[in-house]
Amino acid sequence: MNLPLKLLAPVLVLTLGLLLWRPWATAADDSGYACPWPEPGQTQWIAGGPQSRELVVLLHAFTREPGGMCQVGEWLRREDAAHIDLLVPKLALNVFSQADIESVVADVVAQVQERWEARAKTPGGAYERVRFVGHSMGSLIARRVYLDGLTAEKAAPWALKTDRILLFAGVNRGWSIDHHMGLLNSLVYQLGEDLNAWVTALGGAPFTVMASRHGAPFVNDLRLRWQELPTRWAERQAPGFKVVQLLGTVDDIVPPGDNVDAASSAGLVYLQMPRSGHTDVVRVLADAPQPGAAAARAAVLAHAWNDASPESDAMPLAVRRSRHDPCVQHVVFVMHGIRDEGHWTERVAATVEDALEPSLAPDALECRGHREPRIAFEISSYGYFPMLSFLRPAARHEKAAWLLDRYAEARAQYPKAQFHYVGHSHGTYLLREALRQVRGVRFDKVVLAGSVLRAGEHWQPFFASGQVKQLLNLRASADWVVAIFPNTMEHIGWQDLGGAGFRGFEDTPSGLTNGPLREGVLAYVEGSHGTAVEEHAWRTIAQFVAQGQLDQAGLPVVAKPEVWVDWAARWGLLLWAGLLAVLALGLWGLWRWQVREGLKVLAILAYLNLIWLVVTRV
Repeated sequence: MNLPLKLLAPVLVLTLGLLLWRPWATAADDSGYACPWPEPGQTQWIAGGPQSRELVVLLHAFTREPGGMCQVGEWLRREDAAHIDLLVPKLALNVFSQADIESVVADVVAQVQERWEARAKTPGGAYERVRFVGHSMGSLIARRVYLDGLTAEKAAPWALKTDRILLFAGVNRGWSIDHHMGLLNSLVYQLGEDLNAWVTALGGAPFTVMASRHGAPFVNDLRLRWQELPTRWAERQAPGFKVVQLLGTVDDIVPPGDNVDAASSAGLVYLQMPRSGHTDVVRVLADAPQPGAAAARAAVLAHAWNDASPESDAMPLAVRRSRHDPCVQHVVFVMHGIRDEGHWTERVAATVEDALEPSLAPDALECRGHREPRIAFEISSYGYFPMLSFLRPAARHEKAAWLLDRYAEARAQYPKAQFHYVGHSHGTYLLREALRQVRGVRFDKVVLAGSVLRAGEHWQPFFASGQVKQLLNLRASADWVVAIFPNTMEHIGWQDLGGAGFRGFEDTPSGLTNGPLREGVLAYVEGSHGTAVEEHAWRTIAQFVAQGQLDQAGLPVVAKPEVWVDWAARWGLLLWAGLLAVLALGLWGLWRWQVREGLKVLAILAYLNLIWLVVTRV
């Protein structure tokens, strides 16, 4: 696609999307049900009788109001109105909300705590049971609120009394745009992503809904923390806890792969809500526009709510295919960089495997006779990453989200393994972003080559928190890619890239090695940007991952960088200016070219298209 079409396409998408989406219109319940809750836009508090013993917290979906949970709430009141109090918080989930998701969660926690304390002061005493019900994005918030209450320094009493969470069309892995979505929904969601990219590029806060996107830090942090729940439940002796996932059979917004997360399935029970999509899955009282559908949904809800030990009626394929292997002792991530398909990653992985084999611990009793290998690797590629994409923070963050997703799944699959990381170029950025965004990400040994991180990167917090234990940073003597581009960006304070792959890291806590060394002095691997992941460096990488030691046997080491690269690192801004001047001069020359106007226009378009091809394909 040429440049004019590239510029025109987003405008067309935004225009058409706004006409179809109409974000100024309030989402309405078209089932015909008249909600008795008379205060739209406000937190709803519906008290039961004086003998109420149960608090139910209902959390609505994106673009909805508390009234969106009205049918579920009224169904519960019909079941036992005298003993149930309903709390339906108003969440900051309107279309253009930019509220921080952590603040949204903290607000719900505060409201639940307030209601718990108020009830505890009454003659009847505290609640005997607490339950959470979430719809779509509200399901993520429900699980996170429960986690925050349970894992606080002192567990909240209401969390200890929570015995069930119901998730209606829960987006456990976050939402994503894929072929499962209808054309209209795909267009609407793409519009939202485009608007968010524009807003953040101008320095604004991201829209709140982006926190629930597939791969978002909020989602992946929740997935990793949820994996630790069995231990927490054992500590508080809560074997009866259940999370019931109510899945719509025709959900055209969230595909099955995003509803169901095999990586954080602890305590989950799966029930199908018949004749239900993403929106009407919570409509359990009104039949319109599908006669009989509400009654069928209500029957499933009764099973989910009342049965002491509900069982899944159809185990999702993703869960059935998930394979937990507690016998794997090491997992190694090998991530390539920009302008690279990562064909070398498998060779590095094989060398690391050979180095790790002698250090494997004797098999535990349950692993004896287990035929699967004890070392696993993540060497899948995030695809070719051209220069222009690398310079776009949103594109880099998208790849970091991909890495976080792979990490969460690997943690679930290999719960007892030590994790290690080898990254080159953009792969080094992915690591730092994963560590920064989700504190639950941990790697024992880390090797960085051709790093595009800042020399002034602060590593101490990552080492202090145990997210990284040992790190080796390999610098190259002729790495002009790092020296000219990210290094210059660090000097001028543009974006969060830098020249650590050439200059080394300035913050060197215990465990971080800027290498290699020559006669005890910091030196360089001889070669250009990719030299530290070429064959002569594989042994060095493997031995560091296996033993945490710098083994330079066979590694070409020089004391100083190439003179011209060192000069480029110091005067990179001048080189940038010179490159821009040459490009502008070429355009000026074509503009002044004394030929027929039609030929001149074609030449200018061809020149611009050539520049576009270079930055998007090189």
